[in-house]
Amino acid sequence: FERIMQEYKHALLPPYHSLVRYVEKVAEKIVAAVEERFPDQRNAQWQVFIINAPTDNAFVLPGGQIFVFR
Repeated sequence: FERIMQEYKHALLPPYHSLVRYVEKVAEKIVAAVEERFPDQRNAQWQVFIINAPTDNAFVLPGGQIFVFR
């Protein structure tokens, strides 16, 4: 997580950006489905980060950090 944050710190959209809020809403629905199927994931702390870079990619770290490239 720290390495990714260091690498993309200047490209992260702020948490109040509309795209971040939109992806958070989508993530909430996905997380709800995951938690329903895998109850042991109910206490995970999910965070959404949008990287403003021209790459088609997204990934989730084991700690619950969701990264989506714009």
